[in-house]
Amino acid sequence: MGVIETAVNPWGQTVPIHIAFYLMWVAAIGGLAFLMVHAIYVQFVAAKAAHSAPISPALQAQYPPKIHRHSLASRLFHWVMSVAMFALLITAFLPRMGYPFAWVTYHWIAGLVLTASIIFHIFHATFWMDFWSIWPDKIDIEDSKRRWLRATGKEAPEPRKFAKYPHGLAGVGLIGLIMAHVYFALRPEKFVITKSMIGGDLDRDFYLEHYDQERWKVPAVK
Repeated sequence: MGVIETAVNPWGQTVPIHIAFYLMWVAAIGGLAFLMVHAIYVQFVAAKAAHSAPISPALQAQYPPKIHRHSLASRLFHWVMSVAMFALLITAFLPRMGYPFAWVTYHWIAGLVLTASIIFHIFHATFWMDFWSIWPDKIDIEDSKRRWLRATGKEAPEPRKFAKYPHGLAGVGLIGLIMAHVYFALRPEKFVITKSMIGGDLDRDFYLEHYDQERWKVPAVK
């Protein structure tokens, strides 16, 4: 059972054409296994998060009740890209799973929409947003090591709070990655972030508890 499927070209040469499609089941099963293991780990193994110190009223008073996180343009890009991505997956893999339909037109339209949305996002993130805030810096790398050590039961200093965009490695493979992304978006402790991708705002207390105010600066109340 090979990883690469081949075909014979008009000159009689055997050439690779694509990866073996059984690997989509490997990615799907791997993604599902990750979700199950993570959910079991969080529920039964991981130490409960320590209660943070109460947020002082003086600190609360410095910030508005709602913290703006995502602009309308960013939210529209996210959901357009999501719809296009799911359309590409459905039209690419359902015919291979034995559900034939006229998929080609839908597939290339979804591809054009995804390409256009990514081009828009590149320009928007480069010229209208804080481009470098999405890249991991030294603090992110150091804190990811601390979180890994603590998650594996080893001694390590407590990691600092996140900047505006927390970074992490979810998985390898498009199918598994999307499964993991949707899973984390729907987890109760992460759902407040998902809601901010719909409405654009976070609650002030969530911002103060989980984010570093020095690394994600929010205009204070005047």
